[in-house]
Amino acid sequence: MKKTVFAISLGLFLVPFSALKAQMPMPEGMYKIHLTDSNRLITAEIKPLEFTPKKYINRFYYWYSSNAIKKTQGGYSGKLLNGLYVEYWPNKNLREQGNFYGGLKDKEWSSWSENGFLLRKVMWKMGEKSGVSEYFDEFGNLKERRTYSHNILSPHIQYFGGKDTVTQKHKDLTDTTRSRSSFFARLHLFGAKKKDSLKAKP
Repeated sequence: MKKTVFAISLGLFLVPFSALKAQMPMPEGMYKIHLTDSNRLITAEIKPLEFTPKKYINRFYYWYSSNAIKKTQGGYSGKLLNGLYVEYWPNKNLREQGNFYGGLKDKEWSSWSENGFLLRKVMWKMGEKSGVSEYFDEFGNLKERRTYSHNILSPHIQYFGGKDTVTQKHKDLTDTTRSRSSFFARLHLFGAKKKDSLKAKP
């Protein structure tokens, strides 16, 4: 009898505690947004910021206004996304997951196909690709590894296929040495031709 009374008392204690836990309010100033359309379901956190984010002209900001998430370069006009961002496919599989810091993508961002295979893992730092990023094929097998620094892609890219790993060096698009040297070479050639033509006159 004593065991029965104790069990009932314990049950009465746990029920209101669980209900209280489920109804606990979020920290002051923080809230989550939930958006749904025919292709995806989005949940995103908007945590209060203790500072005014600097606006970088070459970075994209993600912010919330009029029941939609906006994306603009170099500025914003609404509530900046700040915290965890999760996007789902219609079948409830993960589609994209990552963190925002002051409206900018930060740390690791991952993307999945609708049937659950990993597609990419990209490292961000305050709105810029920075660090190692990995890309996968349709079955989740690693196929490519890239390294970025301040959005600039390293010319060394690793490719994976089965047991083989190949590292290839690609032209750095930010390198203008070749174009400049070829320009001066053409200029020198033009000058040489001009001198030859002057010498040829009687």
